[in-house]
Amino acid sequence: MNEFNINDKIAADFNFSNIIGYSVKSTAGKLHKEVSRINHGFVYVISGVFNYELNDYEIIRSYEDSIVYLPKNSTYFHIAQCDSQTIVVNFDLTAASAEFSFSEGICLLNFVKSKTLRADFINLYDEYYSSGNPAKLKRYLYNIILRIYDEYKYKMNKNDKRYAMIQPAIEFLETNNVFDTHVRELSDMCYLSQNAFRNIFKEYYNMLPNEYLIKRRLDRAVQLLKNTNLSITDIAEQLNFTDTAHFSNSFKKYMNITPNMYR
Repeated sequence: MNEFNINDKIAADFNFSNIIGYSVKSTAGKLHKEVSRINHGFVYVISGVFNYELNDYEIIRSYEDSIVYLPKNSTYFHIAQCDSQTIVVNFDLTAASAEFSFSEGICLLNFVKSKTLRADFINLYDEYYSSGNPAKLKRYLYNIILRIYDEYKYKMNKNDKRYAMIQPAIEFLETNNVFDTHVRELSDMCYLSQNAFRNIFKEYYNMLPNEYLIKRRLDRAVQLLKNTNLSITDIAEQLNFTDTAHFSNSFKKYMNITPNMYR
């Protein structure tokens, strides 16, 4: 997943323009495709769950109170997993009179926890649909950026040493194309109890290890469905699902569509 490089960017002399805030209500299963996005954007999930599918078939899953950064020129699909609502803030971004971006690609800001950000997004949305004062819109957007930065600094300062405790397991997952790993094996790699491993993992990745392992298998399933002629049964077996029904049910829960329909 791409990194949101705010640590280096926050000191830059950047400027926002053409700020737009709007709310979107999506029904379960609604699919939207964005090709070469014309501006930058933040999506704040007010309620529900969204999946973003990127060009390389990576899936980013965003939950309530999470934020997704969508850089200019990005291409993606997104689908609502249930009836959902978001606030979207679109804007142009420049620094020193040049094109500028906080990230090379779409990223989920899973280090952000501040509930105050919800108010910032709502305030920007309300301002846009009331007076639309450009100075106030900029102020709210700067508030959002600065709160994200504060959360980022807090997360990094707090978790550097704790993250190092689970790094052996993360490196194993990133460098090995295996899909039958258990949490016990990962915690053993780190010389941690399973409970300690789960707590640190969730603190950093905003999900439990088991959820991450299932997501990893289903992300791979998306790739196999799109890029191979393997049968559903073969994919289920390759990814270590109990049987085809287990795979199909897990896939539908994750993507809100069956593997056959997705293909």
